[in-house]
This record gives sequence, C-alpha cells and structure tokens, in this order.
Amino acid sequence: MVRKTIAKLILKLHGWKIVGEVPPETKRCVLVAGPHTSNWDFYFAAACMFAMDTPMKIGIKDFWMKFPMGILIRYVGGVGVNLKPDKKFDRKGQVALFAELFDQYEEIAFIISPEGNRTKIDKWKTGFFRIAELAQVPIVVAYLDHGKKEGGFGPVIDPKDGLDHAMRTIMDFYETITPCIEGEFVRDKRYPKEVN
Repeated sequence: MVRKTIAKLILKLHGWKIVGEVPPETKRCVLVAGPHTSNWDFYFAAACMFAMDTPMKIGIKDFWMKFPMGILIRYVGGVGVNLKPDKKFDRKGQVALFAELFDQYEEIAFIISPEGNRTKIDKWKTGFFRIAELAQVPIVVAYLDHGKKEGGFGPVIDPKDGLDHAMRTIMDFYETITPCIEGEFVRDKRYPKEVN
C-alpha cells in the first residue's frame, strides 16, 4: 500500500497519468514493456506498475542481489538469476530459468523488453515469447508514451497464436507510441509493416 501511494505521488509530480483498465491477465503473464530507449523507461514503468498493483518481477543478474543493493532491488521486484554463460547454461537455459519463476510465484508479471536494450537495433529478441510459451501464460503489452506522459496497457496476446503474430502485434502497437528518445525505436527488419 505504501509503495502504491509513493508511486502515484511520483507520477503526479512528473505530470504523468495512467490510462485505461488493468487487464486481469497481468496477475500472471509475461509483460512486454516498451518502447525502451532510455533508463528513464524503467523509472516510469516501475512507478506505473506499482500504482496499478501489478505484481512486477524483473530478472536481474544475481550479482546485484547482494547486500546492500539487494534490499532495494527485491523491494522493486528484482529476482536474482545466474546469467553467467558456461557449458551447462545457454540461451535455451535462460528461457527455462525464467519460465520456472512462474512455479515460484502465484502472481507474477515478468517484465521483458523485446528490444533488448536502450540502443537502436533492428532485430528484436524473442525470449519473451519463448518464456510465455513454456510457462503457458499470456503476453501482456505495456507502454509508456513520453509525448502524452501516460502509461497503460495494450493488447493481450496468446502465445498459441505464434511468434509472427506476437511480434507484429507488438511492433504495430508501439509505432503509435512516442518513445523517450524519438527516432530510437526501430521495427524488427524480419517483420516489415504489412501494406494493405
């Protein structure tokens, strides 16, 4: 309750607002967050998620979970995971590791940005889809519109509809949203916009 109140105050001080309803699927889902072009995105996304009572969890290198930083990171939803590559641990292993989080929490909105990082890229990461598919949970699209100073939710996607459908739906949705750094959001070149 305290976290929710603080989050609402933070948004108000920055002139931000939350729009629309919270989909019931956010209680247990892979939550795609975007567009992701700045460190400010996490700040405002966390404030929006807390203000909307979303059970946000974020995978973070277990190195950061050590005292004293670990106390704060756990409070904001951080979950320590071992991402160190070795002979026994590959990308498929990461997907399985993140999917297993859904066995550990009854309510969990596991946040991932398919753009991967803040730099301009033309090939998105698809791990979010593989995690949702393996955990058998829906994909919920969340957004921050820096032009309108608002945050909210977009489409809810069933991974059974396929990767192509998920990627196109997410990219089409984000193309109408103003990122923090304009011009940094780029559509994945493997999924060009369909011309009707």
